Amino acid sequence: MNKKFKITRIAAYIISIIIVAAVIFSHGTLTPPRIVMAVLAILIGVPVMLFLDRIADKKAYEPAANPEADPGVNNDTNPATGKRSYSAHGSLRFSSSPNLKHFAILLVITAAAAAVRIVFYPFASADYVMFQVDWHATISGHGFNSLGMRFGDYSPLYSTVFALLCQTGLSVMFITKFIPMLFDLFLAIAATAVGHEVMGGDSTFVKRTIIYGLVLLNPLTVLNASCWAQCDSMYTTFVLLCLYVLIRCCKNVSRYGGNMAVIFLAIAFSLKFQTVLFFPFIFFVWLMQPRKYVRVTQAVWFPVIYFATCIPMFLYGRTIEDMLGVYFGQMGEYDTILTLRYPNIYTIMGLFVKDPPYILGKLGMLFTAVILVGIYLVLFAGKAELTPKLMLKTAGLSVLIAVYFLPSMHERYAYIGEMLILVIAVLDRKYIIPAVATITVTLFAYIDYLLYYYELKMPPDIIFSLVRLAVIVFMILDVLKSAKGTNVQSADGNYGL
Repeated sequence: MNKKFKITRIAAYIISIIIVAAVIFSHGTLTPPRIVMAVLAILIGVPVMLFLDRIADKKAYEPAANPEADPGVNNDTNPATGKRSYSAHGSLRFSSSPNLKHFAILLVITAAAAAVRIVFYPFASADYVMFQVDWHATISGHGFNSLGMRFGDYSPLYSTVFALLCQTGLSVMFITKFIPMLFDLFLAIAATAVGHEVMGGDSTFVKRTIIYGLVLLNPLTVLNASCWAQCDSMYTTFVLLCLYVLIRCCKNVSRYGGNMAVIFLAIAFSLKFQTVLFFPFIFFVWLMQPRKYVRVTQAVWFPVIYFATCIPMFLYGRTIEDMLGVYFGQMGEYDTILTLRYPNIYTIMGLFVKDPPYILGKLGMLFTAVILVGIYLVLFAGKAELTPKLMLKTAGLSVLIAVYFLPSMHERYAYIGEMLILVIAVLDRKYIIPAVATITVTLFAYIDYLLYYYELKMPPDIIFSLVRLAVIVFMILDVLKSAKGTNVQSADGNYGL
């Protein structure tokens, strides 16, 4: 066996064992189910770390030295850009020899991410105390019959996983936090892959590592799963995979096309209803390239995948109407509240109208549609080129606009946009300040709920609302430059605005 491969495997086992050991010790006594979960976690850690090792290899992201010999490259040159086009197989390939220096850096980042999550692991949020603990107590002793029980307002897919894990004897703390924390890692990998595809020939190990580290170690990602016990990293991972496939479609190197992108988005929707905040961007892609990347008929994947996730609970007595009603219930749960700890346009309205009527929320929905469609139509009418970088920026902007102007938004609903703006900031330096401002403002909203900072003297929400608005205006102006002919693909193959 190759010596470098041996070292990689040993490192993978070490990091996995450290994480699992920390979890086991936090639970106290060992039980057979916990031992099984520990072994599974170690086995999962090995391929994950090996995959990171492949990402770390610089040669893995470089085009073939001899383009003519690379079957993924079409030697026909576009006379307008001077750039070779890519075939469906692509021209990027992984090298078989790992780079230990790069892998060591990624290992340190991953270990630091695991360590900081272990620190926050014992924290019990109000959501955890009021909801997850009660759910666990209700279904833990009912075996597989618990799949037929209704608890909480989570999707059938997440509820099925939760109900099954409750039968293992694991603590409710472990059940609610371990899988989201594991998906933090997958989210960082997906974001790195998106960033790499957007950068194209400019992709470097340093930039990819910064993306990986920022997504994995920024305070929102850390607090969301390890402290708050929320699962936003799970559905966001699949949303980013959807974006990754669409970008590869844009570059003509995707093997699977829009079908796979829609499948990933349907899985995300089956995990969390907030996936709908990404739907306007899908409309934008369809508008710019009708039927080329995504088609209306592909929407059939949503009911197919959602119904498939309902099967386990249906077999144990849960009705289809009940499971389909989960998301409708979420939509009506806060239909009289304009904002839930998320400083946005309704916070500003509160300065002029005490207790703004909910009719303003209805108008906000209409305005959200108008502003998003307006931006898309300007880009379409201006014949902006649908490049990877434009797709990335428009995706992030669409989510941030939706959460800012739609009513009944929570602190965590902009999670997709917040992860995307971190990736954008690595690719475009002028986004560094907007990214820092976005993360900081949302961090205060997290602290508001987790630590009740309203009892202290902190900046008023109106300041946070104006900061968010400034970021959105900045992004709109930057994206609309694409409609003025500034968005071109250079001769060296770099995609940019």
